[in-house]
Amino acid sequence: MSISITAHNTEITIAIRDYIEKRLTGLSKYTAGDPVVTVEIAKTTNHHRQGDIFEAKVHVATPLGKSYHAVSQKEDLYEAIDDVRSE
Repeated sequence: MSISITAHNTEITIAIRDYIEKRLTGLSKYTAGDPVVTVEIAKTTNHHRQGDIFEAKVHVATPLGKSYHAVSQKEDLYEAIDDVRSE
């Protein structure tokens, strides 16, 4: 399973990278073969009146040609990551 992580308007720290890998590594047991997982995290604060809003997007592509996509926006990045994992 390969996980690709990109960030916009925020930094990918070691703690965030470890948390994403820990939370999403288990997805491979739900797919046949080795999926390719693409994760995008972003801080989207330009259009909000107050506080930071974080967004997590996950795209999972399986070797059999199926793909899955989930998006979540929360006030905490870790909550957004947990939310897309549960989807």
